[in-house]
Amino acid sequence: RPLRPGVSLFVFPCAHTLQHTYTYTHITHMTSTTAAMEDAPVPVEHLKALSQASDYLGLGAKWGFQVLEDPIIGRFLTPSVVIPAGELAIVLPPLNIQTAEQVVDFNKVIKVGDDAYSSSVTPNDHDNFLAHSCDPNCDIKLLPGAWAELWARRDIHPGQPIEFDYEVSEDDMIAQGVDFECSCGTEKCRGHIVGWAVRNRMTAGDHAEDS
Repeated sequence: RPLRPGVSLFVFPCAHTLQHTYTYTHITHMTSTTAAMEDAPVPVEHLKALSQASDYLGLGAKWGFQVLEDPIIGRFLTPSVVIPAGELAIVLPPLNIQTAEQVVDFNKVIKVGDDAYSSSVTPNDHDNFLAHSCDPNCDIKLLPGAWAELWARRDIHPGQPIEFDYEVSEDDMIAQGVDFECSCGTEKCRGHIVGWAVRNRMTAGDHAEDS
C-alpha cells in the first residue's frame, strides 16, 4: 500500500505462498465470467498468472488500469475510463498470506484477517499502487478466506488515484511501525494515520476527557 497519501506500496513476494486451490464464490452478481467461476476451484497457479497480468476477473482490462507518477504522492493506480460509483474496482486475491510473526515489513502487506496479511505476487501487480486517503474514492471490503475488494464510492476518473482508507484494514500501525502523517488534503483528513484500533482508543479517550 502507499505509505503516504499516496506514496505507492511496493509489495514484493512473501515467504509463504498458499499451496492449495481456492473457490471464489462471494461475487455472484458481476459478470458471466464470475458466474462461471462460482463454486469452481481455481488453481493458485492460475490465480498467480492472473495477478501477474494485473487483470483478475478482467477488471484491469475493463478499467484500463495504468500506473502514473506524481511528484508528491509517487506512483499510483488510475483507470483510463471512468469507474462508476458502486462498481467493483479491483480484487485482491489471497495469493501470498503471512501471519504477523512472518511479516518482515508491514509496509508491504495489507491486513485481511485476525492474523493474516496479504501481499501481491510481483512488484508490478496493481495492488502495489493503491493510495491512502481519509476520504477515499473506494471502500475496502475484507471477506472470508483473506480476499479483499475495493468498491468505488463515487465516480473515479482517469488520472485520479484509486484510494482506500488504511485505517479500515490496519488495527495498530504504531505497533507495526508504519504509522504516518497524512497529507491527503481532504476535509476529513485525520492527520496521523494509526489504525482503527488505535483510533478507537484515541476517540474513547477524548470522550472520557469531555465527560
